Amino acid sequence: MTGRQVVPLTAATTDLLRPSCRGCVRWLRDPVEAHEESPRHSGPRLRSWAETVTREWGPPGLLVRQDGRTVAHVVVAPPSLVPRAGLPATAPVSDDAVLLLSLSSSSRAFTKVAVQSLGRELLRRRVRAVEAYGGPAVVPGCLSPAAVTQSDLPWPPPDVCRVPTTLLTGVGFTVVREHPTCPRLRLDLRSVATVREDVTAAVRSWLLDRATAPAAT
Repeated sequence: MTGRQVVPLTAATTDLLRPSCRGCVRWLRDPVEAHEESPRHSGPRLRSWAETVTREWGPPGLLVRQDGRTVAHVVVAPPSLVPRAGLPATAPVSDDAVLLLSLSSSSRAFTKVAVQSLGRELLRRRVRAVEAYGGPAVVPGCLSPAAVTQSDLPWPPPDVCRVPTTLLTGVGFTVVREHPTCPRLRLDLRSVATVREDVTAAVRSWLLDRATAPAAT
């Protein structure tokens, strides 16, 4: 397999997620499970969740594959299908938005490919926005304890990982509810589409004017 592919995230492709997030079920653990220290990674449970979401809503994300390996992935779902969606301090997610659970890539370029591809797919499903709970540059739970300092610990505790706020703002999200450690951010897909359409229309108009303008003498 060569070249780039964008693959829907389904039960059959969860094992292709980037290694740090493969089998991650932190967002799926209810408060009782978290208290009982139930496993934070479970391939079968993630596959079951992906199958349920795909059946009830559609594939919960996508993977960007380059030359046979996953270079980026993004996981999203309606908050009603995410057990811990309402726990962060800046909850709830807006009624017209889906929740971003995971965004991981090997480079900034692939991050943008993943977000742009997701935007196109969600617009086809008539989704208006994506929201996410931001976090510090170092997100507990995804790194070894030695790599996390006490000042980096956010709310809620480490069993819920979140995408760093700086990464989200870098791909177009804006903060809609401030919080010192857990802001809620939003990417309005209608605005993204409008900007794209306006630019496309302007270019087409310019090309048409060039094509029909009388030749200079």
